[in-house]
Amino acid sequence: MTSRVFIFLSLVLIFFSCESDTNKVDLVPLDLMKYGAPFTIMAPDSITVEVEDNLISQDLVIKFNKNYDVLVQIQDAADSNIERFRKEQEELVRSGRFFSKMVQTDDKGFVFENKVDSTYINYGFRYLVLQNDKEYIFQSGLYGNYDLESVKRMYQAVQQ
Repeated sequence: MTSRVFIFLSLVLIFFSCESDTNKVDLVPLDLMKYGAPFTIMAPDSITVEVEDNLISQDLVIKFNKNYDVLVQIQDAADSNIERFRKEQEELVRSGRFFSKMVQTDDKGFVFENKVDSTYINYGFRYLVLQNDKEYIFQSGLYGNYDLESVKRMYQAVQQ
């Protein structure tokens, strides 16, 4: 009986130690040109990319697992002012119901915290590029719950 318990516990330990996590997976260059974005970002090797055409934008949804989910929105640019573009995106995020604070801000983007309550905290990012009369908004996926480490890794992976 003791050997069965030992085997069971060993299998459970092996199962949990093999769990996939983006922060343990190496990132490799991913060329987005074939999806309509003239960029190369860093992503896990086994990602999926979905292209969605909306009336206002073309969206690229780049996913690996629960910790790597990047959305790239491509739309016509209002102008070539990156500062205006960043401030507009910051205001949009700050107006969110659960926005808590900015964690990091740069010239072309930011990382932010959303807090529903003390037990549910979620992080997100926006990285912005204006190029050839187009706006490119790289952001964390819309439907996930991301920890700060995962968001910072995705944010760094999309920077040009």
